[in-house]
Amino acid sequence: MVVTRRFAGREHIEPLRHSSAGSIRFRTRARRLLALGFLLAGAVPAQISGGVFQGEVRDASNAVVPQTKILIRSGDNGMQVIAESNGRGLYVSPNLIPGSYLLSVTRTGFRSEVFGPVLLDVNQTVRVDFALKTGNVTESIRVDAAPAQLLSSESAEVSQVIGSKQVAEIPLNGRTWQQLIDLSAGVNPGAPGESGSPNPVNVDGQRTKGNLFMVDGISVTSSAEGRGNDFNIPLEAVQEFSIQAGAYSAEFGDVAGGVINLQSKSGTNNWHGSLFEFFRNNAMDAANFFSNATGQPKNPLQYNQFGGSVGGPIRRDKTFFFADYQGTITHSSSPMVTRVPLTLTNLIFNAVDAMQGGGTLTLRTKSTGEAVPTSIPRRVHVQVEDTGVGMDEETRRRCLEPFFTTKGERGTGLGLGMVYGVAQRLNAELEVESAPGRGTTVGLNFPAAPTGAQPSPIAYPPGALARLQILIVDDDPLIIRSLRAILEDDGHAVTAATGGQEGIDILRAAAERDERFAVVITDLGMPYIDGRKVASAVKMACRDTPVILLTGWGQRLVAEEDVPANVDCVLNKPPKLYQLRAALSELVPGSRNQVLSSAGNI
Repeated sequence: MVVTRRFAGREHIEPLRHSSAGSIRFRTRARRLLALGFLLAGAVPAQISGGVFQGEVRDASNAVVPQTKILIRSGDNGMQVIAESNGRGLYVSPNLIPGSYLLSVTRTGFRSEVFGPVLLDVNQTVRVDFALKTGNVTESIRVDAAPAQLLSSESAEVSQVIGSKQVAEIPLNGRTWQQLIDLSAGVNPGAPGESGSPNPVNVDGQRTKGNLFMVDGISVTSSAEGRGNDFNIPLEAVQEFSIQAGAYSAEFGDVAGGVINLQSKSGTNNWHGSLFEFFRNNAMDAANFFSNATGQPKNPLQYNQFGGSVGGPIRRDKTFFFADYQGTITHSSSPMVTRVPLTLTNLIFNAVDAMQGGGTLTLRTKSTGEAVPTSIPRRVHVQVEDTGVGMDEETRRRCLEPFFTTKGERGTGLGLGMVYGVAQRLNAELEVESAPGRGTTVGLNFPAAPTGAQPSPIAYPPGALARLQILIVDDDPLIIRSLRAILEDDGHAVTAATGGQEGIDILRAAAERDERFAVVITDLGMPYIDGRKVASAVKMACRDTPVILLTGWGQRLVAEEDVPANVDCVLNKPPKLYQLRAALSELVPGSRNQVLSSAGNI
């Protein structure tokens, strides 16, 4: 056995000597074997991010030619890699960064042969076979790459590469590379509201949580997002990416959906750079329908997205760099009345869910009162009526509770609790009429804004806190979304964590900035890090920060005096709106919830 070392392009072959005299020599031999193991392990090609060349070397008589050196040189940065054919004439290159390559073969007694240039894509295996002809090594044969030679015949995987030309030239609103994933066969946009990623995609019918996202061979799949992708690399830094939709190799054995494999840009021997600026404003926008109806001005908008990139050599053929930047600045606002369409949307979704077997949906609107000051205030009435299954009296009585729902797993609306929260915010009246088998009618009665008037924020008496900084820790996205909507409608600032460890990390980061949360609301039952551990971490970070624990065993824990340590208040999950506000009022003196409770807005 020999160990081959390279010094400045020369090879030095050192025999691995066997020694059996004494324990010291044995330990030396063991160290050498261990070092050799690391060297060999480092040379094993792991086809994760880049591509691979492989093939066989034969002579004119079709006999295999072993121990033939294949030099693979990058046309972008001059990097050189040497592969060598084995006893059967087969060779395989290490994992290579996608780009343009030139392959050359040299063997004593044969003419040199050069193949390429050939473009290697991300996660691609390209087969290149050589048929050597006898002659001097100084003689050379040039072979251009034919399209048929570049087919990935070595793998049965179903994949598609989105190349640098497509990435650079396809217009994208917002410039997020994930939008291009939808161009691949077998990929559909994720269902509305599907959790797991800010850009959900379904590959071959699988859920977003079944996908694997990789950047430069490293997984960026977020466990906190439930196997989603929360890594957004700027578009200027994307070289190309592939989407593997099926029959992929064994290293992706834990994936049910697709494998999205991105290769970022790197510096080359040539200087490259870019600058961009995308600008939008409201000059050519139409006014919102509801703004026109109530005499509100057109919504302002100023959107700037800008940045650039630069890359090049530090030492030619040796060291390179690449840097990029992207910034987005948005100035926009909307009148308060623009929240009414959201309310109507949810009412329509609720009605559709109630008519699984079909039915009639009726939407009615009207206004009353006068546009000028009179004794009769001007109001807008909206009514949504369906002929669905209806509700019994107990359900109708509870349907406005924030977490109560009559929906099954396929429900699409946010529920009447969310509609009720918006109605409270806009000082509207909400009425619900329903009976089993006769459908449901929901009526909203809004005070109309005076013509030309700007909506004003809710006024609070002097001494009330402007808002509370609240941290919510829960692994249920529905609970987080509902709690956030309620608390933000009350004027509080909400930070959400989708798991116990993420919540603890947010707490520690805030403590390092010398900041603190006014209150922490955490679920009890969460995987790995439960609510008890979160409460303990809160008290370690700041002893005075109150903790509210949400659990389905709330009443039982209180009745049996089994409240966990470091917990200041236990509420049933889901909590009632008045219970949540009362807990905040008690735990955080002077909060807005005291003002809201005294005003009767429970």
